[in-house]
Parts: sequence; structure tokens; C-alpha cells
Amino acid sequence: MARTSTTTNRQRRAFGRVKLRDSGRYTASYLHHGVRHRAPASFPTKESAASWLQQEQDLIDLDHRNPGKNIWTPPAERLAEAKAEAAKARGVTVAEFAERWLRDHPLTRRGRDSYQSSFDRRLYGTALAEMPIAEVTVGDVREWFGAMDPEKPTARARTYEAVSSMFSAAVDDGLLTANPCRIKNAAKVRRARPVVHIESTEVGKLAEKMPDDLGAAVLLAAWCGLRFGEVIALDRADLAADGSVVNVSKGYVRRGGVSEISAPKSGRSRAVVTPPHIRAALVEHLSQHVATGPESPVFTDADGNRITEGKFRPSWHAARDAIGRPTLRFHDLRHHAGMVAATAGATIAESMARLGHSSPTMALHYAEVAAGRDALLADRIAALAGHTDNPA
Repeated sequence: MARTSTTTNRQRRAFGRVKLRDSGRYTASYLHHGVRHRAPASFPTKESAASWLQQEQDLIDLDHRNPGKNIWTPPAERLAEAKAEAAKARGVTVAEFAERWLRDHPLTRRGRDSYQSSFDRRLYGTALAEMPIAEVTVGDVREWFGAMDPEKPTARARTYEAVSSMFSAAVDDGLLTANPCRIKNAAKVRRARPVVHIESTEVGKLAEKMPDDLGAAVLLAAWCGLRFGEVIALDRADLAADGSVVNVSKGYVRRGGVSEISAPKSGRSRAVVTPPHIRAALVEHLSQHVATGPESPVFTDADGNRITEGKFRPSWHAARDAIGRPTLRFHDLRHHAGMVAATAGATIAESMARLGHSSPTMALHYAEVAAGRDALLADRIAALAGHTDNPA
């Protein structure tokens, strides 16, 4: 009998009560300060009901250990607060959520600035931006996307990509059941301008046509694959004294009309070994055109300040015109670096590391084009030898 009494007392001392209803589901409740509190919903199993009770007991224990902090509140109050928050969230507009997402989402500064610019120019002020985010449909997104300027495919695609990421976050937050961005290939950037190739022989001629203190910029872009912003952000300490290595750890960018130095586009630093044939030119440039301090800019304007794109542009235009390539962009030199790396046998991973690509897309492109140009070169060699691909 004593054994039975002990068991009964233990059952009575257990926290809360679980009941099986006629429906086959379980309810849970418990007494606290003389008031019975019930779970806001029934449970499919006895274990899940007991788990809820355990969570409530843990909250109460924590509340006792931290008086005055109101860690535990009645379940009914918590349910009412949750419903109020959900109702408030359903009224949040796309623009309001976008602003919150930009503020709280883990993005690089460059990425956040890019998304902010896209939203400012192509989302805010539209009918989509003023809609409650919980009510947005696939059709609403399609209508907004169709209204964007088709003459700016890159900006259009990147804005769509940013908005799609934002809606994915809304799904994660429970504001939407599914992402309404369903337009096939809408985030795919279509090249409005094909990659322009420059021959290696033209690179040297182009560097010679640049002012003496800027020729090395052409060599670093064309043979090492540096972006323009990475070239002009270089300091003396970034170049090895013998010209054998260039460390790319920052880039020159403009944000909101203000120029500044920040992390490179890929977000990662890289060390690029320079081809031996340009090292003497780099050493000469350091000796004749760069101040001795480790933080001295490698490329400067007439006043000795770090050169800007605006001051670099006239010299670039004059040099490309002089070699008969008036449409050549400085970025095309970077494509040349990718091409020669692929032709020299660089793997996709090696090409990505050398040029600072975050995805293999361009590295694969260089490999494909290099293979095609190699076939063309073989045909030219055969022609010089007096042969054709027709044995007859």
C-alpha cells in the first residue's frame, strides 16, 4: 500500500496535466499561482503535450531565477501578442520589409550599396513597393518586372535578383508561403556587349602609348587580370620590390558620389604572380613614379594624388585611338588576362583564383574561347605551311 501511495503522490506532484480527448488528440494544462493555464492548441501525441508542459516549466523556473524580468507570461497572453504581431506583419509593405531586410541582412558593404541603389531606382515608388508583402502574387511581380526598362538588361536582372532574395527572406519570416518571383531567367544577366579581345602584341603598343607613369596600369590589367578599381587602389607595399607579385587586397569604388577604397569586388584578397616579361617595367615604374612610403599610391595624377577614373580616362582614350582600337574598354584588358591564362593551361580553379572571380562562369568562358582560338591558330599555321584541311 505504501508503494501505491508513493506512486500516487509522484503523479500529483508532476507538473501539469495531460488529457486524452474523444477526438484522439491530447490537451495540456497546468496550475501556476492558483490559476490554470491551458495550451493554445491540442497535440497529436501525449509526448508532444508533455514536451509543451516541460517548456512551460522551464520558463517558470527561469522566471523564478530572474525576478522582475517577466520571462514567463501566461500562454494566452503570449498567443494574443503573437496574433497581434502576425496581423501587424501582414500589413508591412514591400518597401518597409525591403528597408528592414537591407538593414539586417548579412551583406558586404558593396553588396548592400548595390542592392540599395537597385531598390532606390527600380523598386521604391512602384505599385509593388506599396503593396502589403503578404498579398504579393506572381502576377504582381511579373507586372513590376515588365515595367522596367528593357534597354538596361543588366540593371533589370540584378534588381530582380535582389528583390527575389528579399522575398525569400519574407518566406523565411513567415510572411509569405512561397516566393512570388517565378519569372524564368529573369535574374540572368545577358551581355549587352560581347567580350572584346585584344591581341598580346597590341597590349605592348597600348602601354607604350600611355603616359610614362600610367603604362604599368595597362600591363597589370592585361597580364595579371586586375580590375580598374584594383589597379588604381594599389599602394607601393602591394607590389613586390622585384615586381614578381602584386597583392590585391582592396579596390577603388564610388558610392553616392564619394570615392573610397574598400575590399575587392570578390570580397577576398589575392596574390598574383606577375609574368616575368613585365617585371622590369613594374620595377622601373616603382623607381621613377612612386613615392618611397609603403602606403604611397602606385598611380597618381599631376598633383601627386591617387588617380581617379576621370583623370585616367583622357589618357586611355588617346592611347586606344592611337593603336586603332577606339571602342576598347579598360576592362577588356582583364579579359585578355583570362584568355592567356586559359591558353597557358590554367584550370578553372586557377583562373578564378588569379582573376578574383567568385563564380566559374567567366573562367569557363575563357577556357571555351581559348580552345576556339587555338583551333584558329592551328588553321593559320597550316595555311602558312601551304596545307588545308582537305587532303585532296
